[in-house]
Amino acid sequence: MNRQEDWEGGTWEGARRSRVLRAQKRSVRERLELLEAMGETSKRLAEAGAERRVDRHRLLIVPRWGAGPEDDWYPWLLAEVGRGRSFAPAVVADMPRPDEPVIEDWVARLSVLAGKDPAALANTVLVGHSVGCRAVLHFLAGLSPGLNVRGTLMVAGWWTVDEPWETLLPWIERPIDLDRARESAGEVRVLVSDNDPFTSDQQTNTRLWRERLGAAVRLVSGAEHFNSRREAEVLAELERLGSPPGGG
Repeated sequence: MNRQEDWEGGTWEGARRSRVLRAQKRSVRERLELLEAMGETSKRLAEAGAERRVDRHRLLIVPRWGAGPEDDWYPWLLAEVGRGRSFAPAVVADMPRPDEPVIEDWVARLSVLAGKDPAALANTVLVGHSVGCRAVLHFLAGLSPGLNVRGTLMVAGWWTVDEPWETLLPWIERPIDLDRARESAGEVRVLVSDNDPFTSDQQTNTRLWRERLGAAVRLVSGAEHFNSRREAEVLAELERLGSPPGGG
């Protein structure tokens, strides 16, 4: 190959002309075989791209009592999932009156944030923290038949509190349609701690989560009420919920 051919092959237009000239020298049969091979290559590339594609799920986090989007592990978790490919968009709900939460108000806020689109809900993962878990349960129980979410993670979830204060009592005593909540919750995972200052009987707590929601429960040592700025166990359980079926 001379210098002129070297130069022309080194440019986009030159490379295109070179491929055209080579193709013109091929027989009809060779051209058909080449087109068939190119078609097979394109098909394999498309299939490989589809295999690499990861569905992204909506993530909605419901805070604990007295907390907002900037508290505890919420900002850290948003940053972590932002680096991955499993969740987008991801939102920490800014709940009304977090220091004096009212069930109806919190469920109404969740209803607005989650929406009513069946496909969007089916692609949504809910994360509740402490009283946020109760809000999630009430929300799930109120979904119309046929509506459900992809999965639910309950962090420091409880059924009762050792020493409840007066404004907490409605959150403990208000009945929940557990059959409907279980039906609409998708896969349920729960994180509890062996030294939670609010709920000491984690054996009973764990049993109730399993019996009532069919939940997979993990007891974490020394996590208290999961109020740290980083909670690796929360991220690990969330990633399991975001994995494809059979993916972990």
